[in-house]
Amino acid sequence: MKDSNERPLPSDVPVEDTLTISEFLHSVHHPQEDMTRATIRFGQYAFNQYRKTYGRPPYTRRINGNGPVKVYLDPIEYIFLSHTYNQWRRRQQGKEHA
Repeated sequence: MKDSNERPLPSDVPVEDTLTISEFLHSVHHPQEDMTRATIRFGQYAFNQYRKTYGRPPYTRRINGNGPVKVYLDPIEYIFLSHTYNQWRRRQQGKEHA
């Protein structure tokens, strides 16, 4: 059954060329104790920014029969995620100091 948020990865794009928000956060060494919260919070922020930037949702794929999971194309969208992550971290740090 297709989910309304599903935008399947094109068949010509290898799964190895994608990354999930969790994989991205691991790659930038986000603090492990905050990983679950950040995956949800940053994931939503990245999704919203992606839609604003590209006018469409990111691709999705099913992992172990679960899903759909939003995925981003590496290395093209890694730069987008890095920029978005830096914005998100600055916003989070501002909230912590307020």
